[in-house]
Amino acid sequence: MSSVRNPDRPPTASAAFWDEARLRQLASPTVTAQDLAALATLLSGVKEQDEALPAEALVVLMASLKANDELSTDGRAAIHLNIIARMINRLRIQRVLKRHPLIQDERIERPLIVTGLPRTGTTLLQRLLAQDPNSRCLPFWEALQPAPSGDWPPRDADPRIDDAAELIAVTSRKNAKMKSVHATDPESPEECTLLLLNSLVYPAFDQYAHVPEYIDWLRQRSLLPTYQYYVRQLQILQFAHRAEHWVLKAPRHRRYLDILLQVLPTAQIVLTQRDPVKSITSACSLRMTTRSAYQDSVDPLAIGRRAMDKIRDFLEESIEAFDRMRRELDTGQFVDVQYADMMRDPIATVRGIYEALGYTYSDAFETRMRQWLAENPQHKHGVHRYTPEQFGLDRHELFELFKPYYEANGIEREPI
Repeated sequence: MSSVRNPDRPPTASAAFWDEARLRQLASPTVTAQDLAALATLLSGVKEQDEALPAEALVVLMASLKANDELSTDGRAAIHLNIIARMINRLRIQRVLKRHPLIQDERIERPLIVTGLPRTGTTLLQRLLAQDPNSRCLPFWEALQPAPSGDWPPRDADPRIDDAAELIAVTSRKNAKMKSVHATDPESPEECTLLLLNSLVYPAFDQYAHVPEYIDWLRQRSLLPTYQYYVRQLQILQFAHRAEHWVLKAPRHRRYLDILLQVLPTAQIVLTQRDPVKSITSACSLRMTTRSAYQDSVDPLAIGRRAMDKIRDFLEESIEAFDRMRRELDTGQFVDVQYADMMRDPIATVRGIYEALGYTYSDAFETRMRQWLAENPQHKHGVHRYTPEQFGLDRHELFELFKPYYEANGIEREPI
């Protein structure tokens, strides 16, 4: 077996711990969920076992990864290490909940949650909303490790911040294009996906590798327990540091809005709308950039074919189901934001959201947004270029497929 070149390791483990033999073992397709759980227990500093480990989900996920012949040696080890990191988080979450039972009494009131199709401006909007001095966002370092390894240290001296910085540095060295696609730093607001992945029962594992068996298994199950676990993590984070309201975001929340509002009934939802052809093509480019960290080569046509499968599912089922769900749920908790409007006047867009949903807008908030926009111009980290044809997609066919979606949502077509 080829040498394994220091794949991303859980931030809880020293580099010395990950010797060549251990990394080679983790790069093997035969590694089991039990192997990963044993390492997680060793590294977590927690003596108890995970009392709610979703064993069946792990078996299906590991089998799906084993069947994947696209992963590189480094990529397979990195994904296994990612799962170990999730297991370590679970052990520490369990411990902090036992030590501080009052955490479960924390109330997550009127969180402001941004969602929409991928690549529709959710990150920009989230980072603007997070400039409100009365808000509380989910910084990358907390998303990476929501529970501390011991007692909570002073917030500005938390070692998890350095862990996050190290992981970002490693990722940037391995995948230089990622910065132009989705730039981040330890303090940047991050999406909720990392918290949801700690459940080990969430479809976002497919961003790292093609795991169709696992995704099919998930489709047969409710994600209510996953979202309940997500809220428990928000309670832990709020117990340590609170503000008037949360600012959260994840594009995948859109698919599970009914469940999201079961667990967070007072949530206020901002739905971003963008030219779906542009959105899907950008998402294909992001998927290709992400997968390149785990595969020696990535076939853009395969990315496009899988995207078309998702498009058909979206058009045949998701749009109708989403519209029906929104009609049933809508109690004035939703506001739509057009990407084109946000790019033309982001300040007015945010002001409109606050007016529609009843949050208090302030001069201090606007000043901070203007400063953030000045410091973070579009394309600051490079231009993200892509075309549908790059992924074997026909733009004219896509425009026709999405014609009802454009008309129903008043979306402007964008040049591609």
